[in-house]
Amino acid sequence: MFLEFANGISTEEFATIISKNALLCCYVHADWCVLCQKTFSPMKRISEEFSNISFISVNLTKSRWMNEKLGIHHIPLILIIKDKILIRKIKIEKDLVVLREYLNSLIE
Repeated sequence: MFLEFANGISTEEFATIISKNALLCCYVHADWCVLCQKTFSPMKRISEEFSNISFISVNLTKSRWMNEKLGIHHIPLILIIKDKILIRKIKIEKDLVVLREYLNSLIE
């Protein structure tokens, strides 16, 4: 599953998604971010590799509440949420290799 929230997501919607998914990978990006544009399609491909993990994509520009509430200071950023708890933030600096390795470690 890969849900896109191009128009943003409310705190209520985000809480609902978290409550319905034991393991969630949230890709936080912005339209103006060049690296975000480069990593978006690879992120979708990774979501296809991990059918037991839920993936969402959130446009930070339209979900500004995330900056303060979740301490987001860099994009693109991956939030890993397990059992309703934010367990890791993965800063994407050039590719998604680190993410793939971490997701593999979670499901082993």
